[in-house]
Amino acid sequence: MPLSIAQEWKHIDEHSWTRPLWSAERCLDNDSTKGDGLYNITRAISFSTSIPREIVTEELVAQAWIKTRQLKPEVGVRFTPDQVSGANRMQYDVISSEDAERQWLEDTLVYSKSSNWRTLFNRCIGRSLTTGTRGGSALLVFVPGVEYHIAIINISHVINDATGNHALFATFLQSLLDVAYAPQPKHHIWGEEVSRLPQSSQGALEEAMGKATTEQLRLGEEHYKRQLSAFSKRYISFPIRENFRDLPRTTGYAHISLDERETNHLLKKAKSREISLTFVIVAALGVAMEKLFGTKTEEGSVFMFTCDTRRWSNPNERNIAPSMASAINFVWAPKELKTDIGSVATAGAADNVALEVYARHLQGELKAMLNTPKSVWGYSYLTPGYCGALDNVDWNQPRPAGLAVSSLNRIERGLPDKYTSKDGEHTISLAPDGYRVQLRQIDFQPWSHIYTFQGKLTVTLEFCVKYYKPEVMQRVLDSASDILKSYSCRM
Repeated sequence: MPLSIAQEWKHIDEHSWTRPLWSAERCLDNDSTKGDGLYNITRAISFSTSIPREIVTEELVAQAWIKTRQLKPEVGVRFTPDQVSGANRMQYDVISSEDAERQWLEDTLVYSKSSNWRTLFNRCIGRSLTTGTRGGSALLVFVPGVEYHIAIINISHVINDATGNHALFATFLQSLLDVAYAPQPKHHIWGEEVSRLPQSSQGALEEAMGKATTEQLRLGEEHYKRQLSAFSKRYISFPIRENFRDLPRTTGYAHISLDERETNHLLKKAKSREISLTFVIVAALGVAMEKLFGTKTEEGSVFMFTCDTRRWSNPNERNIAPSMASAINFVWAPKELKTDIGSVATAGAADNVALEVYARHLQGELKAMLNTPKSVWGYSYLTPGYCGALDNVDWNQPRPAGLAVSSLNRIERGLPDKYTSKDGEHTISLAPDGYRVQLRQIDFQPWSHIYTFQGKLTVTLEFCVKYYKPEVMQRVLDSASDILKSYSCRM
């Protein structure tokens, strides 16, 4: 996700400027388009950062929220389609403090513990902050970890002030740190966007904002970039077909199976190391992706995982739908985890060390997530969405995709030959090579399903053939299989 905006702002009138939307704010015209086709994607902007667990308390959050609201930035943002060219644009309006539209800040920001029906998911993972501006909504959630909560911000594509809400939440997170530790001067994070305006317009906007100075704008810009540092790195992602626009949307599968002996070896190895087998397999997929698609740079790249566990409430009941455990967009930066790997002599041994380092890291951060109570709908709120734009030229270009992971545990005794959930979203069926789990065909992101069938560990990749080549997906699994077999044999 780029941190810069290619196009400059253009002056409309005394109080307004406009520019084309940057890639994180664009939405994709896809197969499920309805109506005007502009607002059918779930998010415009998302980022995450780590917040020390002990400071995410009701009292401190409330204090930080009040301080954030007291900034009262006099800037409104509109997300509007250009009816002539069809291009979406972001427009800034300087709104006076007397204008009723300014009330979006005071009227729509709510602190809650997520009792809303839409946020069953949030009930599992803790408190959330939401906005409900006209045309969309934004969400900040704190995902519990061992030492840190991961603060994740998601903002709807249909929102009419996406960037403003993004800056608002970033400001709030800084306010939370300030309140919890040493009080420091508050800076207008809104300056990140303001500073991109033409020089001739900055003075007028600064004056309209009142207290904002050039120095505050500079500090705001620096802080904003620090919040988004992970997304300045390159994603490790599955390569997308160049001719995807010409291909039909169909579901493809790739899979690997370890035999019973190999499965038992791997189970014993994971148990002896006190690591969940699911995390070992997810780590193997990550190591394989890094080997095949990594950048080999000093900074490292970023993995995006959506971890999702489906458990059976009662394995003897054949008609109970799987429960959705919480999902999370997890940013995985290999550079921070490689300190124990550099001195390993052989490539095979390095893979084994990397796998264990990554697996322990994942287990430490996500164990609480995978053990959360049942949540049926909420998992979709934090998944990466279908597609986004990669650049400012072609906004039908899919963005890099992470890997979704679901662990089905031992399913052979708890399933009929075919099971379809009541809403038709999930179909689980018996295939010649084991069970297949099929989600909606409109999903863009590849899914990995982990389960045992007839005593054999099976890992399946389910993906959209429109975007991904089956042979490439199979290569990822074959590499992961080699890594797992090598790991299980080295005691």
